[in-house]
Amino acid sequence: MKKTLLLTLLFAVAASSFAQKQKVNVNRHGEITVGNQVIAYIEKVGCKMLSSDCQFFITDENDNLLIAVTTQSFRDKDRMMPNHPESGTVNYYVFAFKGFDTTAEIEIDGFPKEETIAETIARWRLIKGKRLDPEAVKLFVSSYGTRFSDKEIRQALSGFLLRK
Repeated sequence: MKKTLLLTLLFAVAASSFAQKQKVNVNRHGEITVGNQVIAYIEKVGCKMLSSDCQFFITDENDNLLIAVTTQSFRDKDRMMPNHPESGTVNYYVFAFKGFDTTAEIEIDGFPKEETIAETIARWRLIKGKRLDPEAVKLFVSSYGTRFSDKEIRQALSGFLLRK
């Protein structure tokens, strides 16, 4: 456990310095570039104003799917303010990787954007040689996990059990 936490921390520091050194960009054609090299392509589907349906598809140069990212939200009882019944909504990305049967969730700060996803992909070095890096994906998934959907399930179950 301590070894995993230490490795995660070291990787996060290294990834952060990498992201600062390398400029990450998404152009109008959906090309994700790190430095001056195209590493993948991103397509946004949905994501209209006031729409909860937002998806991003990250593909290689042959249009093979690498990563699918969807937006989700739930009302977190721990974040609700007593006089504001509409407060406490948590919006987050769900990253699903081709060939892996697990996902990872990251909280969204602001409106969902291609650039945010591209920066996350670059920071964690999820794509290496225009392919998913299995070790980077495993570390990413173990670092973030599914904390939001897990909490939503726990809250739903606790509410269900209290009603019985």
